[in-house]
Amino acid sequence: MVDGPEVRSISRGHKTFSNLAEGAIREMVMSGRLAPGERLNEVELAEALDISRGPLREAIQRLSSEGLLTMRSHHGASVRIFTWDELRELYELRTVLETFALRVSVSRATQEQLDLLHDQGHVVVVANEANQPSIMVSEFGVHRHLVELTANDNLIEMHSAVLQKIGLALGTPPVTDE
Repeated sequence: MVDGPEVRSISRGHKTFSNLAEGAIREMVMSGRLAPGERLNEVELAEALDISRGPLREAIQRLSSEGLLTMRSHHGASVRIFTWDELRELYELRTVLETFALRVSVSRATQEQLDLLHDQGHVVVVANEANQPSIMVSEFGVHRHLVELTANDNLIEMHSAVLQKIGLALGTPPVTDE
């Protein structure tokens, strides 16, 4: 599971051990080194990361609350496995978030930002049913950028979490839209 040269003890720097463990475990989950359904062995992880089990448990709890890990009584934590229905729901949520972000970003973006997206071939300006200017995304790579143009930190965070779950469900790294 965590043996091998990929897993190194973490250095503290200015972050807490639980924050560093959270990042390390997240990377192991998203990279596939911890496979969907695989149970996390706290003793091995704590030893591999050179931390005590307390901060490790905090990290596991946070990742569980994000939906990347599943906690079961008397069984510990394991990497979450998504059902087809859950994956469909994630794609539906992503569509709702990106549609909303598109509307908001059009109203908040500067003309320069919209012109740049248009010049790069990412968006096309069209008129909607009410003859109001609107934009259509012409390629996938601009979705995250449009979400970021909303300048809505909660929307950006939620969109990122949905992309991360989709990536985990599909067994691929998080979609970066780049």
